[in-house]
Amino acid sequence: MKKDSKGDRTLKSILGDFVQQRPIAKGYDQVDVQKFWAEEMGVTINKYTQSINLRNGTVTIRIKSIPLRSELQYSKDKLLKLLQQEFGYEKIKEINIY
Repeated sequence: MKKDSKGDRTLKSILGDFVQQRPIAKGYDQVDVQKFWAEEMGVTINKYTQSINLRNGTVTIRIKSIPLRSELQYSKDKLLKLLQQEFGYEKIKEINIY
């Protein structure tokens, strides 16, 4: 914890501790996964992506297009490795595509 010359914590350190609290950190992870998906998959795939959720190490992706969903199912292992490399193996353990 950072302290100023009077021994008080700085606003930056307080906000940093606040953001690291479990429910808030999970929310940031969720947003980061959604942002990463949009950037990596591009406009076309993102247009057919209905939702992306991260819960208990499982990323659940809902796709509107049946042919695209099938194609992504075949690439599931590759997508999992891509997400794990970006966010860590401890945060992303599984991927489900519906």
